Amino acid sequence: MANSIIYLAKAGAGKTYFITHRLDKLINKRILYLTFTNDNARNLKEQLLDQNSIAGKSNCDFFEVETFDIFLWKEFIKPFEQSIILEKGLAPLKGIDYKTEPSMYTRKNQKSFWQNEKTDQLYSKQRISAIMETSCFEKGMRRLHKYFDFIVIDEFQDICKPELNLLIKMTKCNFNLVLVGDLYQSCVVTTNRRRLPYAKKDYVSIGEEEFLRKKAGFLKRYVTVDVKTLETSYRVTPDVCSWIRNKLGISIESQSLNSGKVEITPAEDVEQRLKQCDKILVWDIVAENKVKKVISALNDDKLITWGKSKGLTYKNVCIILTKSTVEFIQGKKKVTDLKSINKFYVALTRSLGDVYLINPDYL
Repeated sequence: MANSIIYLAKAGAGKTYFITHRLDKLINKRILYLTFTNDNARNLKEQLLDQNSIAGKSNCDFFEVETFDIFLWKEFIKPFEQSIILEKGLAPLKGIDYKTEPSMYTRKNQKSFWQNEKTDQLYSKQRISAIMETSCFEKGMRRLHKYFDFIVIDEFQDICKPELNLLIKMTKCNFNLVLVGDLYQSCVVTTNRRRLPYAKKDYVSIGEEEFLRKKAGFLKRYVTVDVKTLETSYRVTPDVCSWIRNKLGISIESQSLNSGKVEITPAEDVEQRLKQCDKILVWDIVAENKVKKVISALNDDKLITWGKSKGLTYKNVCIILTKSTVEFIQGKKKVTDLKSINKFYVALTRSLGDVYLINPDYL
């Protein structure tokens, strides 16, 4: 029987609320929550402080929140540092080097492949190999079994390829893992420079569960995939969800009672929409400067990029389209760049109400 479960969510479905308030099997359990940014970690901690949260309902308050970087260091590397030092022939470790990488000409049997010899820091790029190629992994898993009943990973779609290999191996160790995320929000904000495992459109063409099984490597005997529990958005209106399904082919449903729609804004209404909307979402600084020319007195706080709007909610939004997105909406062009599709999906799902799509030529 599978010990781990993946909840595939959609934007506005309440992923974080679900794992901090609604997942009753976590009550009275020792839980380690993991995420990939400091902001998300702070948000998780705030949610868990609520007296109605899983932590609030439990007789014990044994839970921890860590970023994935801290998790690797605290649970697998630091406690068993001597194993890495002895098995790889390294000097005592003085932390992790996140800024530099080893030379491409070094080999695995060289100290400089693993460690910055100037600072004695372990290269971030080699962390997973150092864990999985030494006794650290088995020791780390025994430690996790001792102290935690569940590991819950929020926004799991943000994991990078080397870390994914570790996660796959963890699912095979009879440990209770709960993963929550939205594949269509991957490639939006990268947490480091390495390749994301979702950088191709495989999950669009073959389906999300099939992708997780065949491409990502989550085997059915170890991991259950739930595509229904978090499919419904409480933020995005029914009409906007329908537009997303028809145009982007993404299965998203709505329980919102609001009546907002997607409007292809005509040129004569652009200035009015920009002035009246709650937030203006732009692709980059070039589009931002164009908007400022239309409305000279515009407050910078009203502007945000598509990618950075992830996780945020507004009353209504104006989205300044890119030229390729305009052609995509008009049916003149297929958008093959997954980052563009996913950022557009993120932008479309920020609004509690109307979404105004603005042609950049009208600016």
